[in-house]
Amino acid sequence: MNNNTVLIYEDNIRICLLSGLKIPSSNVKTGNQLQTYIILKNASPLDAVKSGDDVLICGDCIHRGNVATKYIDQIDVAINESIECVNTTHGVNCVNCNLCNGTHKAPGAKSIWIKSHGASKNGQRSCYVNVGQAPQGLYRSYKIGNIAPYDKDIHNRYIEGRNIRFGAYGDPAFIPLSVWRNLAELASNITGYTHQWRHELKQAYKLYCMASCDNSLDVIDAKRLGWRVFEVRP
Repeated sequence: MNNNTVLIYEDNIRICLLSGLKIPSSNVKTGNQLQTYIILKNASPLDAVKSGDDVLICGDCIHRGNVATKYIDQIDVAINESIECVNTTHGVNCVNCNLCNGTHKAPGAKSIWIKSHGASKNGQRSCYVNVGQAPQGLYRSYKIGNIAPYDKDIHNRYIEGRNIRFGAYGDPAFIPLSVWRNLAELASNITGYTHQWRHELKQAYKLYCMASCDNSLDVIDAKRLGWRVFEVRP
């Protein structure tokens, strides 16, 4: 069993792992900081990058690159459990919708999903994360059952007073706020960035994340919406 990593969230689409509980990262820049990784549940990080399915954990981040022969109908942005579904066509195309968790008992279901066709190849990817390293290794550990679920009675003592990075890979805005709230209450300091700051349903994430901005106009717009900002440098 991987005693250094725990599963802190999973749904039908994605998982979120907290790593570094007992063994700090060898990365001198992060040191003793705990890292969270947001990964697709049934596709490896390498495969998700190639197919374009990483849209389900990275959204419309421009650093994902371009995937030929893929097209996106709608981005899965309705993940905040505190937001009610508002689509009047309740029950239409809402399989795996995180607002009603597939039960269709929410007051309306937001039709949010993606469609993809054909073989694909990712080009012009500028994300700094090497998905073939930590994300891929953690995904493999998860798939063979080598990562235990989070248990506050066991794991909180390894989390309390630590610095935590929300989204070392993957966008924190695709994980329910309650997950981050729990970690933030234990941590001494948190760091998180999101490219989803423009989306109406993601505004609550400004409590825990900074807006990832790719140019000066993004900075102006994000500040206007009340976000703290971080401008990504090439």
